[in-house]
Amino acid sequence: MREGFEIGTWHKIIGGKCDEEVVRYMEFTLESWVKLMGSKEALINVDTEDVKEFQLRVPGVSQVDYRYLAELIEGGIAFKRLTNVEERSQILHRMKNINYLLPSIYTLQKDFKYLRLCTDTMKRLLHGKRKIPLTAQVLAYDAFSHKDPIGPNDVFFERLKSLYLYIMQDLVELTGEWPLLEDGEEPPEAPFRHPTNWHRLAQKARRLGFESDEIMRLAVTNPDEQVASKALQDARPTALYEYDESEMQNILSRIVHEFTRARARASTDIESTFTTIGSGEPIARRCGRQYSGAYMRDRWSFDLSAFSRRTSESRDITSLFVRKSVFHAFWRLSEDRDGDESMFDPEGSSPGSQTRESDQPPEAPTSESGESARRDNDNQRREVESDKKKLEQEERNSEEEKTATSLECYETGEIKWLIVSAAFVDAARCNISAKVNESRE
Repeated sequence: MREGFEIGTWHKIIGGKCDEEVVRYMEFTLESWVKLMGSKEALINVDTEDVKEFQLRVPGVSQVDYRYLAELIEGGIAFKRLTNVEERSQILHRMKNINYLLPSIYTLQKDFKYLRLCTDTMKRLLHGKRKIPLTAQVLAYDAFSHKDPIGPNDVFFERLKSLYLYIMQDLVELTGEWPLLEDGEEPPEAPFRHPTNWHRLAQKARRLGFESDEIMRLAVTNPDEQVASKALQDARPTALYEYDESEMQNILSRIVHEFTRARARASTDIESTFTTIGSGEPIARRCGRQYSGAYMRDRWSFDLSAFSRRTSESRDITSLFVRKSVFHAFWRLSEDRDGDESMFDPEGSSPGSQTRESDQPPEAPTSESGESARRDNDNQRREVESDKKKLEQEERNSEEEKTATSLECYETGEIKWLIVSAAFVDAARCNISAKVNESRE
């Protein structure tokens, strides 16, 4: 799973103060591959090429992904080390239980670029520009006013996830960073952080039960008044003019009142869905930062209740499903039928053991016959080759990736890395717990 491991990226991950999210992603990676293969011991049958083919696919939801991967297994291309016919057949059955994009170390490194925009925004919301040596989740837990001192913090986790989804809706306006450009799209004018969006975010945080000095400051500061005040100063520079102080507030109020005459434009966009009967989201766009088209199309569909409903099988997945899957990897959605572990307590206590689904799911539906299935698979192979070329080009164009140092993978090294990560998970939990205790002292 560690194919493409980049030291330069991990330096940023370790310093990003989002330990809990990274740990959950690593746990989810191990869980997903164990669910696919049937046991930890069976991971020995996975090699680097298998990871490359299976990562970022979701055969339990996308029929296109299922057919593509099934052909690799049935043709003996995937899992070459696994020679038992019955065991190979069982993988075909278990694939129907993979309901989120299969992650890997490579996808974690890409998705971290999106995560950091979200966690940096959370930290800035809670404590402004000050550098605090605590993780985003610990800071959020300390700011939450409805903590349960003796029981599980389910309410905190649900409110935290709701707040992150709200951040994701306005991510460009909050961070001032434009998404990746679509083909042929011109770079926009220099983006900036919109005070109005920060004001609304602070109000949302307070409604969800989060309180801090910075949240209070943002919530009570009227951004419209700031715009009106700047307009007055720009029109009549203070070096040459002055306003009567006794009339200033009345002038500002009149200008702000005029702003209320503006009406929101009626949206003509079609509501986003998680799946499609047409062409799905390309493999190359299923990890990392969003593209501008996906951001504008999907942002108003980031809803916790919708994300928490299980996605039914369809022909293929959309960019909205990709966002749901990435969100689940970092924060965990409460889909009981999925059998995945929930978010762990910010104090570092491990959740109790949970009953998992059987590794023997219902009989997989019969593949489409003959020419239609073969045509789809041929198209998939061409798409994969195109996606790989696009990814390679993006890597060459990225200065960040140029400076990253790749490590050689030795035989079964991908699996060893994933299993060893369990020790990292335990260490991270202890570290997070220590940080919480220090902050309380």
